[in-house]
Amino acid sequence: METIETRLRRLERHNRIYRNLFILAGLALVAAVSYGATKPVPEVIRAKAFHVVREDGQVIGAFESHDGAGHLLLLRRDGKAGIVLVGRDSSNHGPGIGLYNNSDNQIVYLGADRFGHGEVVTYNSKAKGGRRLQPGR
Repeated sequence: METIETRLRRLERHNRIYRNLFILAGLALVAAVSYGATKPVPEVIRAKAFHVVREDGQVIGAFESHDGAGHLLLLRRDGKAGIVLVGRDSSNHGPGIGLYNNSDNQIVYLGADRFGHGEVVTYNSKAKGGRRLQPGR
């Protein structure tokens, strides 16, 4: 049968081992956190698209490449385009801003035409019958 002194020595030895293990684990955790905190911030972030989503996962904003140019989209609650900023459009327009109605039709364009002249174009609710305002024309 073990004596109390033997049992006490064994418990003290186990206590020292566990204490040292916890200290080492704590130091490793501090080192890992310190390494992550001192990581430099990247100068450039590259991606094909960035999406902003609501809590339910619905995309409400996007910055992405479209037709070889940058597109910034601000979407309505229903997920359809509300405001679109384009670097270049595949139609007769250059870079500009498009505003869309609840029927997902473009009703206003503010930007440049294909020749680089400034223009404002308004459409009816069905995106028809555009009225163009261009200085000097």
